[in-house]
Parts: sequence; C-alpha cells; structure tokens
Amino acid sequence: MAIESLQNHVGPWQMWPLYALWEPSIGPRIVLVLAVVACGWFLHRHVMKVPRAAFLVIILAFSCVFAVAVAIEGQGVKADAKCCVAGGPAAQITAPFRDSDSYFANVPLVDRLGPRRFDQSYPQLDQPPYASLTIHALTHPPGAPLLLWASDEIVGESLLGVCLLMIFLGALSSIATYLIALEIYGERAARLAGLLFCVAPAIVLYLATSMDAVFMTIFAFDFAALVRAPRSNRWALVAGLLWAVALMFTFSAAAIAIVSVGIGLLSLRTRTLRDLAPRAVLVVAGLVGGLAILQVGLGIDTPAVWTATSAAHATLASTYRPYVYWVWANLIAFALVAGIPQTALVLSEVSSRWRAHSPGLETVTLATLIVLTVSNVFKGEVDHIWLFMMPLVLAVAGNRLHALTQDEGMGSLEVRRALGVSVLQTVAMQVLLFTYW
Repeated sequence: MAIESLQNHVGPWQMWPLYALWEPSIGPRIVLVLAVVACGWFLHRHVMKVPRAAFLVIILAFSCVFAVAVAIEGQGVKADAKCCVAGGPAAQITAPFRDSDSYFANVPLVDRLGPRRFDQSYPQLDQPPYASLTIHALTHPPGAPLLLWASDEIVGESLLGVCLLMIFLGALSSIATYLIALEIYGERAARLAGLLFCVAPAIVLYLATSMDAVFMTIFAFDFAALVRAPRSNRWALVAGLLWAVALMFTFSAAAIAIVSVGIGLLSLRTRTLRDLAPRAVLVVAGLVGGLAILQVGLGIDTPAVWTATSAAHATLASTYRPYVYWVWANLIAFALVAGIPQTALVLSEVSSRWRAHSPGLETVTLATLIVLTVSNVFKGEVDHIWLFMMPLVLAVAGNRLHALTQDEGMGSLEVRRALGVSVLQTVAMQVLLFTYW
C-alpha cells in the first residue's frame, strides 16, 4: 500500500488492544494440532531429565512443528477481513510471504539491483526511479529483504523453503531463551523457560507468520550475550556486535540500550564499577564496529536509513491513534499474547522480588516495556512487534515457575497447569481470532 493512501487512512480511534478480529474458524487439521499437543504432553514429563543438547533439540523441533500445525489448522488462508483463501498446507504457510506488502515482495528488487546497490540506495528507494519498497520494508532497515533474498538463493528460489527456513530461524529463540535463564537463574529454571516458550501464544501464532519472529532471535541471542557481558570481555564485545546486527533489521533494537543499562545496574551488586566500565565500553565498541562493518561490507548507511525510515513511519496511520489509550492498551495486548500463565508468573516474580527488596531481570523487563509504551513510537500491533521481549519474559516466568515448584510433587502439577492453560489459550486464539499476520 502506498504511503500516500495511508496518510488519508486514520483508522479506528478506539480499537480493542489486541490487533485482531473476532473470526471463528476451525478446520479438519485441528486433529493435527491436537496430535502435536498430545506428543508434547507426553514429552514434557521426560525432557527435564534428558541431556542438555537433547533438551535444546526437542524444544527447537517442537516449536517449529507446533507453529506449523497451528498455521495450517484452518480450511483455508485467512486474508484481511475475508475468510478464507483456498489452499493446502503449503499455500497457508507461504501466504504471509505472498502478500504484496510483505518483506518478501522486495526480493525481486534486491535481485535486480544486487544486494550492495540495494543497501546503498535504500534511503532513496521510495523515490523515483524506484518507488517500489513495500510498506513493511519502507519503515524498517534493509535486513529483512536481504535475509529473504539470501535465503531464496540458498533454497533454490523455493518460497516454501524460505518460509520453513524463517520458521527455523525464529524458533532458535528457544535456545537463546534457555541461555538467558541459565545464566541468571540456573538449569531447572532455564528448562522451564524453554517449555513455556514452546506453548506461548505469541510464539506459536507468529513464528510461522511474521518476520518479527526472526527479529526476536537476533534480540534473544544479544540478550543472552548481555547477561554474560558483566563477567566477560568477549561476551561484551559479542553483545555489541549483535546489537549492530539487530539494528540492521529493526530500529526497535534501540530498546537494547534500556536492557543493557538495567543489566549493568543489577551487576553492581556483585561487581564494582571499575570492573563493569571497561565491558560497557566494549559493548559500545562492538556496536560502533558492527555498524562500520555493515557499512563497509554491505553498504548500509545506518544514519541515513534511520532518517528515511523515521520519515516513512511518521506518515503511517498508526501515528494518528490516540496516545493515552495505547499507553496502557499496548501492555494489555502484549500481556495477553505473551500468555495468561506466563504473564501471571512474571507479575508474581515482580511482587516477590519487590517484597524482598531484591529487584532482578523481572524489573529490567517491566521497565523496558513501560519505556517502550510511553515512547510514543508504538501505538498498537505490539502483539507481534514486541516479540523481541518474549525471551526476557519467558526467562523470568521460568524462574518463577521453578520457585513455585521446589516441592517436586506439587511441582509437576503446577508445571502441567501452566503449560496446559497456555496450550488451551493458544489453540483458542487460533480458532477464534484473525490476527492479520
């Protein structure tokens, strides 16, 4: 959709927080979803005891399979307010990438110009003689079109192959989520975080339908590096480099600064400022060096791209939505798609830590969400745009579930309850709602 048409499209001033329509639709492939759930229900009783490598493979594979099963559940592809576009499983999986406004629609332009010229020209690509960037690409840096172009080349120009590869890349966040929780909370909390990842509505619903899931993976591994940065020069430098990569895909990566400051403040409990300052410098050095590498190697001029995408973002219909409403509506929408059990566990962790006067990662996560929602940048659609916050949310939720299940007998009940409610919510949202993506 052209920017000019969006300028005149204000949209509803008061839409309910979740970016979705009430549109019940259930297909015969719900049996496949239930079969996957049954397999997961059997596996969850055993995965807590398998070797670490096996656990990571299991949650990675289950995340992919469950997301695909849910994505192809209906009898056809839901499209805008119409239901449904006919097609089999392959058509349903590839539907988001076949949309004329998708990131993938820019792949022919990358192919025609070549990746380096595409990057160098990116800030001007909405102007003649091109004027052909899609709305998604127009408001983001060039990382997504580049990744999709490269993936298309790798899989032999197979759209289905590209889609499956993107699902796999998004599901890698499960491993990063585990690594975040492992560093801060320990093995059992990390495994519970991994299990909560597999069934969280936001993960399952958007893993096979939104490129934001791929963005989430980059953020997740950067967060995993950041929580290790206070004790390691190497991890500090890696965190900065990954931050630069994240900025290649979305300028929401500015939120990493908030998380970095929060982790640094928490680290002052156990480390001196003299220890932390050089590592903070290494994070910044990694960021600056990474951006320089991207400009020299790929031709991405980050400041110029920022200027162009910011100007494009300012013309979107979402900018006309009421600020005061979305300040709180964003949080409600994100809490809902994060999962009712996951959100309840995070709030319980916040309450427990604050009562003990010992704030931790849960406070950093909550503070980041609050800053994001008051920033006036996000007015709706955070159910998928804020996917990058899910690894932190799930790490915190995993630790709280661990704390509540120290008694093994009670523990299995609480774990089953959290996972079961999350699965039910995910399936219910899939069959009852159309989430646009």
